Amino acid sequence: MSSRPPSHPTISRLLRAGLLALAVVATGCDDSIPTTPGTEETFTLWGYLDPGADQQAVQVAVILDRIDAETPAEIDAEVSVEDLQTGETVAFRDSLVTFADGARSHVFVADWTPDYGASYRFVARRSDGETAEAAVRTPPLVTPEIGPERFIFNDVLYPFTFPGAPNVFGVTLVLYAVDVPDVEGQVRFEIPFPRVRSAEEAIEIRFASAAQDLLGDAGLLDRGVRLDRAELIAFVANEEWDVPSGRFDDTDAIVEPGTISNVEGGFGFVGGGYFTRTAWVPSERAQRLAGFFVDEEDGARGF
Repeated sequence: MSSRPPSHPTISRLLRAGLLALAVVATGCDDSIPTTPGTEETFTLWGYLDPGADQQAVQVAVILDRIDAETPAEIDAEVSVEDLQTGETVAFRDSLVTFADGARSHVFVADWTPDYGASYRFVARRSDGETAEAAVRTPPLVTPEIGPERFIFNDVLYPFTFPGAPNVFGVTLVLYAVDVPDVEGQVRFEIPFPRVRSAEEAIEIRFASAAQDLLGDAGLLDRGVRLDRAELIAFVANEEWDVPSGRFDDTDAIVEPGTISNVEGGFGFVGGGYFTRTAWVPSERAQRLAGFFVDEEDGARGF
């Protein structure tokens, strides 16, 4: 089995929470969503299979008789995933989740890790045999590749590519800083970047200008802040996970009927994806241009 990159628990939890929140919106709060009373469809599904995580979570909402109906405490659903290569079946268990706004939703979870680049069938089955299901192929294992740093005027650029990635969302530059005034230990800063449109396309991170803007906004320029390391984090998604805006968290686009739905016998979307990352230490010159403090006698530091 392929080695797995370290997961990003904070971002992963946020993304899962976002998708589950979308499910609540899509199934109970907007009559433009295809959950029309009287439909013959069974469930609305939202979530994704993550080969970088040891637990999976997918929201399953029963299609109710009224748009304003409350989520029932019990749901008539048996949920599982079938590995289309091996025939193995993994059962999911129900968990009734209450969100911060008071909305409730059934989230089915399984302590299981899918493989990279594998095909699965996610199925929610009602006791009368009616099903809602989605075919899901997880994306292959991809590690961001960093090119040589390039200095241009008063900036430094780092090119990144994602070879073999069907879709890449949520590209984020993370800076780990130390010696931040009035803060003990390490501080983590995040700078988001636009979506990568294809595996062949390189995204150029303008490191110095991005870091200077961040430090300036935080009032930390010329305050002796040092850079420990930089890290690039991105969400690699399967081909079907492709909203027109290029944002995986674009709620308006995702809940629009027919945008990226892949559920048969129901509504919604079950995708495949995971977070990938790569870390590096920018050169001493790059750190200075970015506004970090570097001792004259210090060389570039390691991790």
